[in-house]
Amino acid sequence: MPPLSALSNEEILAIAEPLIQNMIAGTVEIDYEKHTRDFTEDLKGYVTKDAFEEQVALLQNELGHFSEKKFVEIFRKKEKVSIIWKQSLSKTEDEFMNELTLIEQDGHYRVANTFLY
Repeated sequence: MPPLSALSNEEILAIAEPLIQNMIAGTVEIDYEKHTRDFTEDLKGYVTKDAFEEQVALLQNELGHFSEKKFVEIFRKKEKVSIIWKQSLSKTEDEFMNELTLIEQDGHYRVANTFLY
């Protein structure tokens, strides 16, 4: 498995898109297991089921559901990559940054960090 930082943008996006789509689906469905399926164990330790459900309820009530997402950039570091998308939500005209940081762990690509800002 080559280092993530050595992959092309297209190769990284081919890995990241299914992961973020699954996370978004888990958010829409308020399904913790689905949302965190590809998280590292460390990240799962920060994102508890109760905290996830509370945050999703606030997100959906105030901002709505995820809608259009547009790729912006990939930032490469030695052992990880961070992918940035411009994200829209259904109840607001505000624009958000959706970030996903990937690492390789035990032969799998895992989400090491993610946030919506």
